[in-house]
Amino acid sequence: MLTYYKYSFFICLLIQFPLFADTIETTELPPILNYMPSCSPNILKHVQITRTLAKYDANIPLEENPDFTQALLDLRLDAKRQQADAVILTNIHNVMRPETKNLASTKTSHFNADFIRYCKDNSQLSEQVTPYNDKGIHVVATISYSFQLADAPSLAEVADSIQVPLANISLDSGAFGIPLGAKVATLTTQLGPASIEIMLDSSEQALGYGRGIWFIIRDGMVNSIQSGNLFMSGYGKNLIGYREGFDSVSWGLEGGVQQNNSLEEVKLQLGAQLKNSASEYLLSNRKAQLRLLFESFNPVSKEQSIEKLTGFVLENKNNANTLSSPKLATTTQVDHTIGLINPFNLKQKPKLKTLLDSIGSYHKLNLSDSGIWWLLGNHLQVQYEQGELRRAQIAQELFNKPSPNLDMRYIAKQLAFPYTKAEILTQYPNATDNFDQVQIRFENFELEAKFETEADDAAMYQLNIEYF
Repeated sequence: MLTYYKYSFFICLLIQFPLFADTIETTELPPILNYMPSCSPNILKHVQITRTLAKYDANIPLEENPDFTQALLDLRLDAKRQQADAVILTNIHNVMRPETKNLASTKTSHFNADFIRYCKDNSQLSEQVTPYNDKGIHVVATISYSFQLADAPSLAEVADSIQVPLANISLDSGAFGIPLGAKVATLTTQLGPASIEIMLDSSEQALGYGRGIWFIIRDGMVNSIQSGNLFMSGYGKNLIGYREGFDSVSWGLEGGVQQNNSLEEVKLQLGAQLKNSASEYLLSNRKAQLRLLFESFNPVSKEQSIEKLTGFVLENKNNANTLSSPKLATTTQVDHTIGLINPFNLKQKPKLKTLLDSIGSYHKLNLSDSGIWWLLGNHLQVQYEQGELRRAQIAQELFNKPSPNLDMRYIAKQLAFPYTKAEILTQYPNATDNFDQVQIRFENFELEAKFETEADDAAMYQLNIEYF
């Protein structure tokens, strides 16, 4: 959930509804939360409802309109039917129709919410506020991570405003000032929004800062901190925006050891603290261990290669586990999702929650040179603006986990779109040929196909779709 300090006053007065007092006690209903759960909840359902506030009068506070209050109560009633533990309001959008000669002024409110279930044996709440509280008041303060649907157009500004701590790695204090076991709310408050959020097969979540620092989250807390190119392909890595304080600095260990020091320099500085076991070098204390990763380099001027410190893994000593891979969608899920965004057969643009429900496993790129993108599988990205699908991009693999049966050629086939430049120009003679790019404009969308070369038989490596 992406949140900022801003206030829009939508106050709910349930006492206006005696009708429900006779049928159900509101205290028995799942509450609308004011604070996020301390453990990342299971989202049972994304819900959207719309209410027209009849005979709206701008001179009367919105909180006195019974239709607005009823909508909040209806959400709680529906959540109870879905056996949810609680409700999180993610967005409330109001559309005003001004008064005319024959019609009174009205306001239409669109409510988005998540019905959630707490983690097992953990219903505690964090200090992280929800996007909207139980009164319908929009209060945005920091960032947490449950893939909320609300847009956050100033995430880059939030990230830029953060004074990133020194890039120190320590068994006791963690990395970048974040210790092992820290809550996600602490992480995002101190370091700002993650550059990218990745679901893992293990049900953990990887929060990437810059292009090479990863906080692995389990049960709402930091379970390990690692560096390196752990999940992304070369193409995917380049999509992540440059991050001052993470990509611009070299990290260092206690004792003066710096990233890219040679193995001999590391041994000299750490001495007996450094243990060598099973081809690994590590430091440890009673609770944690720090594994140091080296790579071989062969300078042109020297015959013998040099081992340099290039990575680290900081983890709980008694809870270390193998790093999981990104969770990717199945062929069936990809097929269904492609059908929802196919511009050739599109009757209505799908809502974001519809796509997320369809693909099942998704990831989120928060900071890039072109805004926020949702990553649906290994080859598909979509971008929403003001709640509406604006762009889709089909490209080469995003992750270093291959999906050989779901490549670019397969997706182009699902769209019934040609794969080579010659085939595209043959099928669409009015297309604009820009050498290594071909553009085709339709009434409601535009396509841009990109190729590695200008040759007629060049295969497409990227297809951009812009929806009007």
